[in-house]
Amino acid sequence: MGNNYSRKKARLSHAVQVRKESKKKYALEIKSFMANVKHLVSGCGLTQTQISLFSGLAKSAVTRLVKEPNPTARINSIIQILGAAGYELKIVPKDPRKDEFREHRRFKPPPLEG
Repeated sequence: MGNNYSRKKARLSHAVQVRKESKKKYALEIKSFMANVKHLVSGCGLTQTQISLFSGLAKSAVTRLVKEPNPTARINSIIQILGAAGYELKIVPKDPRKDEFREHRRFKPPPLEG
């Protein structure tokens, strides 16, 4: 009985560690993404007022995003601002070689190539 408890505790400890590492990794990815959004919007050739008019968002929202990209910005606001700047957001599959969770999904992942 004690051995079973130890295994459960070890699995839980591992899951907590994986979660912490994932949060750090995704925080860095989001920070990088927001920096890219800022760069694209700043360099599109439109003023913040024009982006505000074209996106339908308040100028203050555009200004906040451009001056200090917030990792918790609403995705619909980001999509609207990117659209006004001449870009679109697409979702594409991850490179399977970089997908650390592929074996845990319900569907059977395709075999890795090369």
